[in-house]
Amino acid sequence: MIILRLLKDRSIIDIADELNVSPVAVNRVIDSLASQTKISLTTLPVTLCFDEFRSTGHQMSFITIDGDSHRLVTVLPDRFNRNIKKHFMTHYSLKERQQVQRIVIDFNAQYQSIIHEVFPNAKIIADNFHLVQMGLRSLNQTRVQLMHHFDPKTREYRILKYHWRLFLKSYSDLEKRKPQWFPHLKSWVTQEQLVLEGVELDPIFQQTYFTAHALVDALRTRNYQDFSKALSRINKVSSQLETTVKTYRKYLPLIENMMTSTYSNGPLEGINRKIKQIKRTAYGYRNWSRFYTRIRIEFTIQNNKRKPIRK
Repeated sequence: MIILRLLKDRSIIDIADELNVSPVAVNRVIDSLASQTKISLTTLPVTLCFDEFRSTGHQMSFITIDGDSHRLVTVLPDRFNRNIKKHFMTHYSLKERQQVQRIVIDFNAQYQSIIHEVFPNAKIIADNFHLVQMGLRSLNQTRVQLMHHFDPKTREYRILKYHWRLFLKSYSDLEKRKPQWFPHLKSWVTQEQLVLEGVELDPIFQQTYFTAHALVDALRTRNYQDFSKALSRINKVSSQLETTVKTYRKYLPLIENMMTSTYSNGPLEGINRKIKQIKRTAYGYRNWSRFYTRIRIEFTIQNNKRKPIRK
């Protein structure tokens, strides 16, 4: 009964109260599952996804999953290069590490410095999820900066303040024919009309809007030719987008690798979100070993339970 409840998003105290046992008894069951949920260290997948998450205390921990099956491969209590390198060098032979062909990362430079040393045949792929996020974040920062130039009681401020989601929405997805009622503006307009009214408030914001969406749309569709064209047409955009463009240009080979593949760290971000929820439900963990076991219970026993039965 304890194990069944551990598969759900429940705190240890809550489980103990419901089953009329002590929290120590629940922890004892968690400890007993440590060996049963141990991750196999015999083989490595062809594609790995690297990222980190905040674990016990203020410590950042390293996590990697299989890019195809999305199963956990490694979770380490910290993200130091020396410990990541030691882990893979110790548990996997050179032949096994040479089989890794692709590694998906964000723009964390620390991982790049050891990837080719540990995985000599791996091609580094920039994470599409973070690339798109960077472009939209720079656009949103530009919108906020412009918004503060207007009085909160004005129509211009209300357009930029209350309808920010429309500015982050792809221009092609905006409603262009059917007007709708916007209470903050007290008028009937289409989504396209509202966005155009906002971007026309400032020429730099207008240029930033269309440039950012050209870059983001090319990243979403993984069209390297359109992305290169958008990069070559950068002119009179905000400082926030200029900083993002410099990052894009710096890591252009990694972005090109991403364009020719279908991998991203999106599934890994989903796993990190579940890990955060496990930690939040428990009001934080102090014991790394028990926290790691709880993560494995969620992503091994639970995933096996959800696996469909073949007929």
